[in-house]
Amino acid sequence: MVKLLPLLMIAGFLAGCAGSSKPTPEAATPEESGCYQAEWQAQSVPLVNKRSGPEALEKYESPQPSKEHGCP
Repeated sequence: MVKLLPLLMIAGFLAGCAGSSKPTPEAATPEESGCYQAEWQAQSVPLVNKRSGPEALEKYESPQPSKEHGCP
């Protein structure tokens, strides 16, 4: 009886970890959508222009093209 309990615990642990399901892709949240980014940029660009001038905008440009989602 004493050895049966650890054996059942190990078997249960192995059975629980045996399944390997792929995670489902999640839908884009509003924070990740293009509309959110456009709104954020519209609020930030005038402030950056006012403080640092147009040359400061180069710092905020992304080096790689990002996926843009259309706004409704």
